[in-house]
Amino acid sequence: MQSPRAQNRQACEHCNERRYQTFVAKSSNGLFSLAQAKICPHCHEECQRCEDEGFIFIKDNRGYRYAAPCPDCAPMRQRIKAFNDSHIPAHYREKTFENFERTTSNMGRIHLDLFRYANSFLPGDKGFLLHGPPGGGKTHLMSAFIHRITLEKGINARFVEFSHLLSSLRLQFDQGKGDTAIILPLVEVEVLAIDELGKGVNNEWQLSVLDELISKRYNLGRTTLFTSNYQIRPDKFKYSDVANDDIRRITRETLAERIGDRIFSRLFEMTSFIHVDAPDFRKNKLRVI
Repeated sequence: MQSPRAQNRQACEHCNERRYQTFVAKSSNGLFSLAQAKICPHCHEECQRCEDEGFIFIKDNRGYRYAAPCPDCAPMRQRIKAFNDSHIPAHYREKTFENFERTTSNMGRIHLDLFRYANSFLPGDKGFLLHGPPGGGKTHLMSAFIHRITLEKGINARFVEFSHLLSSLRLQFDQGKGDTAIILPLVEVEVLAIDELGKGVNNEWQLSVLDELISKRYNLGRTTLFTSNYQIRPDKFKYSDVANDDIRRITRETLAERIGDRIFSRLFEMTSFIHVDAPDFRKNKLRVI
């Protein structure tokens, strides 16, 4: 029979039965999303095996005692660690599949397909590239995918905004350091999510960095996810009503022109291209006073 607190947890409005809570933390590289366990005082029950210490003592055949991860707590702690290591930006802390607004029937289909894919996903599966006009929810969907595979499945992932990655590499280079410290973890992580692919790519050095990263992940069979505001084909869609100069430039260039044919060709083998064509949710939030 369940205890009163366990029964209360099933209907808890504060943590929605998740046994974790996300929050924002500051680091030297900005604000990121983190999660922690045992945060709900309304329904949390102390682990009966380890008393929330996260480890237990086991005695071996020789009578020696050693510490080992608590089998009851370890899976949750692993999922939380995977989420914390993903470096999802603070703005996307609560951007999940559950709160995504499906503004069109096409967006409803994309949302459902990605939700199902996240639930069945295994490291090494094919990635995806979400492309389309700004403000359609591409980064929300990619963040939701990362939320799901880390916090629900414990799969290691990393979120990077590509222009920020280039800035970090440039800083290391200017300081006389190599780029291995940044590139290697991104090559080895099970799932890498690159936001705004093509943004800031405008010289040979930047293209070589992108080529090295994608080529190594391609050769290792790692899953890579992308979003991009750049169009795939020149006549695929037009953003003729935009006023921002940067976005106007996006309408005149294709992704292949931004990242080069060699890298673009890799993407066809590594990912499924998904056109996200939805109204700009940022404009929809504007209120005329």
